[in-house]
Amino acid sequence: MHKLHRIYRYALFLVGRFKYLVLFALIAFLFSTTVLYIRHPDQAWAQTRKGLPETAFGVFELMFASQPSLPYPKGDVLCQIIFFALPVLNMLGLAAAVAKFSQILFDRGLYNRAQAETADGHVILCGLGRLGREVLRQLDQRHHMKRRRDIVVVDSGTGVEELDSDLIRREPIIPVIRADMTHAATLREAGIERAAAVVILTGNDTPNLECALLAHEINPRARVVVRMSNKRISQRLDSMLRHSQLQNFQLVDSVEGSAPECLARALFASEIAPSEGDQPPGGSVIICGLGRLGIGVVRLLKGRCPVTVIDSASRPHYACEPAITTDPPVPLIHGDMTLSQTLQDAGIASASAVLILTPNDTENLEAAMVAHELNPKARIVMRITNSRISRRLELVLRDAFGDTLRVIDPAEHAAPCFVEAVTTVYQASVGS
Repeated sequence: MHKLHRIYRYALFLVGRFKYLVLFALIAFLFSTTVLYIRHPDQAWAQTRKGLPETAFGVFELMFASQPSLPYPKGDVLCQIIFFALPVLNMLGLAAAVAKFSQILFDRGLYNRAQAETADGHVILCGLGRLGREVLRQLDQRHHMKRRRDIVVVDSGTGVEELDSDLIRREPIIPVIRADMTHAATLREAGIERAAAVVILTGNDTPNLECALLAHEINPRARVVVRMSNKRISQRLDSMLRHSQLQNFQLVDSVEGSAPECLARALFASEIAPSEGDQPPGGSVIICGLGRLGIGVVRLLKGRCPVTVIDSASRPHYACEPAITTDPPVPLIHGDMTLSQTLQDAGIASASAVLILTPNDTENLEAAMVAHELNPKARIVMRITNSRISRRLELVLRDAFGDTLRVIDPAEHAAPCFVEAVTTVYQASVGS
């Protein structure tokens, strides 16, 4: 039933593209049938008179066949003009139809629009940054959305070019709407009225929130999952949403959600997130970078082992968080993590693990190498913001670091949070 509905919607799209040609052909057919039925010379004699259905069939043959059954109308100029004009108009119409069909077939924008207008009960993914590309891959792996044609991408940047060509361009092609997601016309073009869920994943909170509110306004039934970078705003918004009438709304922090994976990699025991009962390695843990990911790891480790934080800012954004200030307070060293003296002040010699979590890949790599030189036995978890580089870099550095290094890309490990957020509503849509 789902496939039949999709075919029906695709047929409606094609009719919409050819509606003027069809309308013109219908007017020409009705006009010619009327004139020939009334004015054809043979209609004046009872022996040769033809009924309206027979005349209409004769006009149809004249338009689309080489041998019309109607005789040539000698003596009537208007009927003769129709006899000459209909085959010519037919050829011109067929040429225009072929040109229009070729445009639909080879124009990627029109093709994408056709696929988007065909989609029903689908997922709209806004933003193909690192996180968006990973969410798209995992959604397709779990639900085979590419084969089902159940996902539409909205992106105004270069994210499509950075995506694997096989995923985005090989048939069945994933439709991509290249436009501003905060415009109602863009969301309608992506099929927001029929969508089961909208996942908004750009790195800018303001457009994300604007797009989310617009999507909910157009289709309150669709599940809206929004990436939020400002933790304090997202917490307040989440609390307000729970006490309001606004439903089908979920805010997800794409970075702090990777904290359990960072700790799991520091334990080196498994690739799954540790539970509360899992114990960190003996000795202290040094965390470099007090951003959203860093504070997330601090919260997990607080009270379970000695923790020291290094941050280069004079007033780190999360320095006043309870996880830092409450007993036992977490020592916070203001300094450059790439300097030996800063790491020594943090106790690198006795540290069992170092988690380097700033968003600067180059400084993270430099700090990892300095930390390994100072304490070759310490386990090191290094954040790299490019997933392809992170996988290759981990393989390259294994020889130099031995088994003490793990590389993590937060986007790769935050993606499951968004996939899970839309899975239930999407499966319900497919099931219906």
